[in-house]
Amino acid sequence: GDHFYAAGHRYSGDWRLGRRHGSGLYVYSSGDTYEGCFVEDEINGQGRCTGVDGSVFEGHCCVARSGSGSIVYADCEVSEMDWMGALDG
Repeated sequence: GDHFYAAGHRYSGDWRLGRRHGSGLYVYSSGDTYEGCFVEDEINGQGRCTGVDGSVFEGHCCVARSGSGSIVYADCEVSEMDWMGALDG
């Protein structure tokens, strides 16, 4: 199902017990998107983040923890990366 947030974000995808859980698409008010796995209302698992600038990150994401994967920037430069820190969603 779909849910629209007061901040302008939108989620469309699977739910379990009123929480985002399973596959979904989260569209930020900025236009950036995350499409992939959600677990217990958090981004967690394989996913794809697409920026309005055209950059694309694909890999494993775990909100507020860490991730790893590859990013393709708008200028087509490709980089493998690991990261630590928060990812809103």
